[in-house]
Amino acid sequence: MIERESYKSLGWRGVKYAVRVLLRRKRIRMNGVAIDIDRAGWSRRMVREIYKENYERAESIILQRTLSPGDRLLEIGGALGFIAVQASKIIGDDRVCVYEANPNILKNAAETFRRNGVNPQVRNAAVVSDRNAASKVRFRLCEDFWASALFKDEDAGEVIEVDAVPLSQAVGDFSPTYVMMDVEGAETDILTNTDMGGVKKLCVEIHPDKTSPKAISDMVRVLLEKGFLLDFSFCARDVLFFSRP
Repeated sequence: MIERESYKSLGWRGVKYAVRVLLRRKRIRMNGVAIDIDRAGWSRRMVREIYKENYERAESIILQRTLSPGDRLLEIGGALGFIAVQASKIIGDDRVCVYEANPNILKNAAETFRRNGVNPQVRNAAVVSDRNAASKVRFRLCEDFWASALFKDEDAGEVIEVDAVPLSQAVGDFSPTYVMMDVEGAETDILTNTDMGGVKKLCVEIHPDKTSPKAISDMVRVLLEKGFLLDFSFCARDVLFFSRP
């Protein structure tokens, strides 16, 4: 089990965080990835979490330990492009495809890719389950960009319409061996109701605050029935890693 760190245990990262706050750094390097800080577009909380290097830390560690040179990575919910840059440096950017529904964050992702000299495929669309036949879905934008998600009636915030692509179509178009998914609660519907094709590795963040224990349990059950194994040696609390032969 990969453990998340508390702020008190940040160590050298804690020192870097204090310096970044004091100097209001406009650009940082996190796990080898250069990221420009967008104070005008991001909430203070988002800036703070990136300064601390907490942003997608578990996913980054899992990726570094499980991505192999022969893999093809499909990232669903790419946001800043932090994971896609790391994957591109390991397997080549021609083997990385990113879906991101939030159009506002794509300019940040493009800048991240430019700064780091990579150019993966990027598609501005929401990935949905196979049972969703709509070509468009409603998507909620949040000040904390990592909380932006498919819209539910009880949600607040600005709502837009975005293109929708079933996961089986995204898998068929790109033929990934590895799927990385962070979709703020939509993962249970997508993974319970979708053919995973030839995918051999799956890293998914679950959201117990947004989905029920039954929905999460059903998702895990369906994945196990499809031949995936839940590998706890690579899991980090809410980030799960599955693989199959």
